[in-house]
Amino acid sequence: MSIPAVGSFPIWSVEGGLFQPLPIVPNELARGIREAACSTALPDGADVYLRGSVLEEEKPHLEADLDIVLVSPRVHWQPALTALRQVLMPFGRPLDLLPIEPAALQHVPTIRLLLTTRSMHLRGPRWPLQPVAADKSTVLDHWSRYAP
Repeated sequence: MSIPAVGSFPIWSVEGGLFQPLPIVPNELARGIREAACSTALPDGADVYLRGSVLEEEKPHLEADLDIVLVSPRVHWQPALTALRQVLMPFGRPLDLLPIEPAALQHVPTIRLLLTTRSMHLRGPRWPLQPVAADKSTVLDHWSRYAP
């Protein structure tokens, strides 16, 4: 089952009661962001993802922010976030940097949903992420976080 597209990007795809990854073809900006993220030193174990309209739209809005998720032990957050701010600043876009610990992902289905279905892994070890159930609790969590 697929939920209809908004613009050119489908919203969700569900199979076997689980949300499925959506096909993502990185635009030029997303490829540049990945290249920049890979060019900077980050602590071992830092996993970095790009998500949001900069990734999902073929031609992102000129003021669209860079939605970056850092999956890393808390002890590495400060140096990793500082390095990411510095390397992404030249893109001239607002930064939305979300750090989260790997263990916390299992308890925050909304973020795990975005990382497993609507994001691009930029760099890092790629922490194993469990698929997210397409159920009432996921929908309520997503709704309360993004449409309060």
